[in-house]
Amino acid sequence: MGKTPLPSNAVLRFDEPFDDNRNNWGVAIEGEDVFYKPPEDGEYCILIKRDNFTAWEWYEPFRTDEFVAEVACTVSGADDASCGLGFGPDGDNIYWYEISPTSQTFGLFVLEDDEWQDMLVEWDTSRNINPNGQNYMSLERVNGVVSMYVNGVLIAQVEDDRFPEGRVGIGGSTYDEGNATICLDNLRVWRLE
Repeated sequence: MGKTPLPSNAVLRFDEPFDDNRNNWGVAIEGEDVFYKPPEDGEYCILIKRDNFTAWEWYEPFRTDEFVAEVACTVSGADDASCGLGFGPDGDNIYWYEISPTSQTFGLFVLEDDEWQDMLVEWDTSRNINPNGQNYMSLERVNGVVSMYVNGVLIAQVEDDRFPEGRVGIGGSTYDEGNATICLDNLRVWRLE
């Protein structure tokens, strides 16, 4: 749903419908800033309690260099909150693709050595982003090119190869408002082999 069609060499390595918690998502981790709720009713939800905060959780077992990852996401509780899908080697280094449904905007951030860098793709608008419901986000990396899709449509590409290998992260961000709930479903990761 996030990227269509898939490359011919894409091999599905992970398919998570969040129908149960066999992969130990969240495990009811609650802190002052964020609450990672265990999956329930086919969704994995993260409550970001404070403003100007980004939270994600990794799909741990799989590291790759070339991949396609997609996740379905909805946002509630804060108008300017966003869904996020990322890729990187660790929590200090990640490409972070966001869509903000209410404003139908998207951007690509880079966290490098625990410092947010200049955006690789500045905030832009796409009418392909559903402002009132679920959106499928997809992130692809092939030969150092990072491609972003929403609901099956390519919306941006950028060349950047600073992280040669990594894992996939899912989550979201808040800006002016806190208490946003980011609900994720149907995470799929393909390795390009």
